[in-house]
Amino acid sequence: LAEKAASVLHADIFAIQPEQPYTQTDLNYNDKSTRATVEQGDASVRPKIVNKVDNIEKYDTIVLAYPIWWGQAPRIMDTFMESYDFSGKTMAAICTSGGSDIGHSDADLAELGSKSAKWKEGREFSSGISADELGQWFKQIGLMK
Repeated sequence: LAEKAASVLHADIFAIQPEQPYTQTDLNYNDKSTRATVEQGDASVRPKIVNKVDNIEKYDTIVLAYPIWWGQAPRIMDTFMESYDFSGKTMAAICTSGGSDIGHSDADLAELGSKSAKWKEGREFSSGISADELGQWFKQIGLMK
């Protein structure tokens, strides 16, 4: 979804990479002891990010793309939001999910960021959304003409 959004918007893309990559075992929804399950159950967890956005101040608009894990954005997105000053930027959240909608994940991320950021309504998309459909939505929320 992130790559498709970047292509539609003719935008740069930045992949948030965890210091400790997630394995398939870490993401096992059926095991309450897995890393991602434990992280998602603790709102204070902030997984470390190995990479950094250079010159984030040059960007006016930022679209966050993420999967929904256990009904919310992965905790690493919280780390990202708390790592930068998004003051005055236009922000939007898009996500994919195996069964949930965006829920309040976009509002949760907005709460962690700069209070002066201008948030657009977030939305969940299927991974198979077409570039045209995604572009129409970006037009609807004012990110494209």
